[in-house]
Amino acid sequence: MTQPKTNRIPAPIYAAAGAGDLALEQLRKLPTVVAELRERVASDGSRVANDLGGKAVVAGFELRQKANEKLRNANLTAESLRRNADLNRLREAADLKRLREAADLNRLREAADLDRLREVADFNRLREAADLDRLRESADFNRLRQAADLDRLRGLAARNAAVVVAGAHAAQERALAVYSKLVTRGERAVGTGVLEAADTVNADIEATQASVQAAPATTEAAATTEMATTKKPAASVESAEVPSPAEVAEIAQAKPAAAKKATRAKATTRQPAAKRTATPSAKLPGATKRTRPAAE
Repeated sequence: MTQPKTNRIPAPIYAAAGAGDLALEQLRKLPTVVAELRERVASDGSRVANDLGGKAVVAGFELRQKANEKLRNANLTAESLRRNADLNRLREAADLKRLREAADLNRLREAADLDRLREVADFNRLREAADLDRLRESADFNRLRQAADLDRLRGLAARNAAVVVAGAHAAQERALAVYSKLVTRGERAVGTGVLEAADTVNADIEATQASVQAAPATTEAAATTEMATTKKPAASVESAEVPSPAEVAEIAQAKPAAAKKATRAKATTRQPAAKRTATPSAKLPGATKRTRPAAE
């Protein structure tokens, strides 16, 4: 920040002077602000006081009216209670008189009832005697009914037993039929798979037997061809085609003894030739041989 330069007073002093001027202006405005606030407080206070006073008067008047009404109601209830108490007393007195009269009437009624009860007891005894005879007759009749009912019950029991036995037989037959159906279905379901497996096994056995029977025939044919080829001259052997290794192996497996004999024979033919060439006379040239003269 560059401060303005003056010739006589420095800049900070000017700043302090400006702040003081603003404060003076605000102080000059304070009296007007205070006067306005006083007027507002006075007006608002009078209004609030008037409102509160009116409300207090109204509330007091209402409370007085309510108190008067409650007092009147209390007085009325007290008077009504007094009257009711007097009436209750009179009613109790009247009730006592009625109770006394009723007690006397009850005594008279009880006395009359005793006589009636005695008469009724005698009548009841007579009824019991008559009822005993009726009961005996009814017991005999009930016995007869029970005997008849026993016969009916026996017949019904026999019929029910026959029905139960017939139902049991029918249920057994149904169960056997269902069981047989289930068995046939199971046999079909299982039998198809078993037959298919048996067919496949038989086919495999037949194929193996055919291959076993064909193997000796092939070995015999190979042996015959070998013999025929050995009897032909060397020229035919050179002109013929060379056999494959598989055929040679089959031939060797078929007749290993014949091959061994052939090799032995070849070895014996080679050994004498070698011996002949090994003699000292054979090593000499042909011109050195001596011949006898004709005269001799």
